[in-house]
Amino acid sequence: MKFAPAKNSLFGILLRKHWGAAACLGVAISAGAAALMPSNLKLVGALMGLPLFVISAMAARIQWRLPSPEQIERTSAALHTVPWTQAQDWLIKAFERDGYTVMATRPLPAVLRPHEASVDFCLQRQGRTMLVSARKFKSARTGVDAITALQAARDAAANAPDGAGFDGPVDALIVCLGEFSDPAAKLATAQRIAVWRGPELALALRGFV
Repeated sequence: MKFAPAKNSLFGILLRKHWGAAACLGVAISAGAAALMPSNLKLVGALMGLPLFVISAMAARIQWRLPSPEQIERTSAALHTVPWTQAQDWLIKAFERDGYTVMATRPLPAVLRPHEASVDFCLQRQGRTMLVSARKFKSARTGVDAITALQAARDAAANAPDGAGFDGPVDALIVCLGEFSDPAAKLATAQRIAVWRGPELALALRGFV
């Protein structure tokens, strides 16, 4: 089971900060506690900062993988210049590297064909399905309509009859490089629809672009 601190807890906040913040706090707590403890308990005091060192290590591991601003810019520029067929090939390779099986591109399974304008990939991994909307990633602005359409496709897959290939939970992902409106972002969060923009694309397509 993976350790996942609550988002607004101290550990959750520190996990999103630079890894050095948790490390410095851990040193301060350990040093202060050791100084205040009697001699026979100084080791116990020194260990009081250990959870913060763990958080620091977790944050460092996450941040080490994050793409640099130059990588984000390079990936975004490359995606803007290539045709959809090339971007599609890169995305498929990225999904497969992440353990997904590409069930279908277009044509999609029958239950999703009324939603082909908003779904480009149908993926599966570990009993879960993910619908991906990516073809319009070059759009200057992505709004609520795109999120609503993707959610409608997701609902159709989730309510599909037995044997249609959607027996497990259904997730959704939208890919966009342009502006992502605040209402769209709020709706995506409320519907638990993942969003890939420049940073996420640079990370996912590392080694391909």
